[in-house]
Amino acid sequence: MVFYVVTSSVGLALVVLAVLVLRRYGLVKPDDATVINNLLIYLVYPAHILHRVMYADLGWEQVRMIVTLLTLCFVDLALAYLIGRMLRRSRPEIGALMLTTGFAATAVIAAPVLFLLYPNDIERHADLIIVSEFGMSLPTLLLAPIIAQLFGETTEHVPIRKLAGGAVAEYVRTPIFFALALAITFSLFDIHVGVVLGDIMERALQAASDGGFFLPLVLVGLMLERTSLRGTWIVVAAAVVLQTVVDPMLTSTLARLFVLSD
Repeated sequence: MVFYVVTSSVGLALVVLAVLVLRRYGLVKPDDATVINNLLIYLVYPAHILHRVMYADLGWEQVRMIVTLLTLCFVDLALAYLIGRMLRRSRPEIGALMLTTGFAATAVIAAPVLFLLYPNDIERHADLIIVSEFGMSLPTLLLAPIIAQLFGETTEHVPIRKLAGGAVAEYVRTPIFFALALAITFSLFDIHVGVVLGDIMERALQAASDGGFFLPLVLVGLMLERTSLRGTWIVVAAAVVLQTVVDPMLTSTLARLFVLSD
């Protein structure tokens, strides 16, 4: 399994590398990221969510997973703040460390890896979607603007309630939220999409859903930029240690605490 995970990860990295090569020769441009992002938000992710979640057997296990990830998020934020203070970094640097460690966009890369490892495991795909949306996307929408305002250098301050309320209002108007609500309804009431939408529409959903494993890698390749770590390397190192060493141990501990299955 370890060998398969490593080879799958290398394969995904090669896709990103291929996009970088295309950028190098001017065949694609960073500006194209806007088109890819819109495709993901308005077509691919909604189709992926609906197609993967509506067949899953949802229950309290997913609720415990969400609580686990939310707990991990708040612990990460606290640790990042404390580490930033210990390193005597500036407030903007502490805020950046909190944002990069507390809100890791795991679903972007985790979805392709999971599909390669378990291509036909609907339950695992549904778990990833439910947890990433309720345990990652919503906290990010609610807390990231607040942290950015508290630790940023802006002189314009918006009331916290308005920041959070505006973020939630934006989210519930997105196709992603609509697809998630519809998929959960279909799953809980055991409604087969072929009966409601027809088999042709189900095939269309599947076709659009498959783009969710490739387009995020293209987006990463389009958005990657070379940057200097001078003056910030210690903050980057702290973020890497938190996400690659501390987070796995915390996740394992919290999973046992909340009685999650393997």
